[in-house]
Amino acid sequence: MSRATSPRCMYYPYGLDTAEYTLFRSLNCDGLREELRAHLGRSPTAENVLEILCGPVFEDLPVHHQEMQVALWDIEEIFRIFCKMAVEILTLEI
Repeated sequence: MSRATSPRCMYYPYGLDTAEYTLFRSLNCDGLREELRAHLGRSPTAENVLEILCGPVFEDLPVHHQEMQVALWDIEEIFRIFCKMAVEILTLEI
């Protein structure tokens, strides 16, 4: 693999091909974000990646044990789906 000759996206030349662009904005990778988008109820963005990776602050979790377990499972599932998405996008042969 060699270094790119331009910092621009090869498919949509108006976008700089940064990690943020590739993971969250590249139209070429949009389908790979669908599972995470469906689970979050919104598109993943660089602005909400901290929430995706770390989940909510402890004080925002439900206080009842069973509700907290469900919330924690959901947080882990979001993290798993994000990691799967990132690997799929970053290993594309493009």
